[in-house]
Amino acid sequence: GHILALVPHIMVDVGDTIIVEGPSFLGAVEFFATTGAKIETIPVTQHGMDLDALEATLKRLRGAGIRPKFIYAIPTFQNPTGRLMPDADRRRLVALAATYEVLLIDDDAYGDLHFDGSHAPSLFSYPGSEWVLHIGTFSKILAPGVRTAWAYGPDAIIRRLRQWKSDGPNGPFMTHLVARV
Repeated sequence: GHILALVPHIMVDVGDTIIVEGPSFLGAVEFFATTGAKIETIPVTQHGMDLDALEATLKRLRGAGIRPKFIYAIPTFQNPTGRLMPDADRRRLVALAATYEVLLIDDDAYGDLHFDGSHAPSLFSYPGSEWVLHIGTFSKILAPGVRTAWAYGPDAIIRRLRQWKSDGPNGPFMTHLVARV
């Protein structure tokens, strides 16, 4: 949650536009709403975010001279629907972000929870990944109380996140313990 709270803090000003799936992880949407941003909601289909609706929204916004600050997506076991976005759709999602030059936040909190041993590819693995900020968390793979996360993506955003980061609710002991694990 800490990274999801920091991203809008470092990137969004009142009146900016962001794009989210609907429905989506309520905690993230609440963080985003506190910035005073205008939130554009893209419906979720059986395959995850409706990419035709996303493309139409990006075209409409571009036509109005609006460049969203970011697109927030949970392509792997989407919260709350549990949908798993197919490979072709993942590729298209990254391509849309790159084409419209909009940061794509890949919230991969559930990526390590496949029961069959397979793993869906990270959005960071596709062409255009220079527009992807990949976020993961240890709270789903170690223990729910371990509120420690990681992110990788564009250098400028990672540098800004580092400036604002803290050890969050865990404190330095838990942070260093997770690093050792």
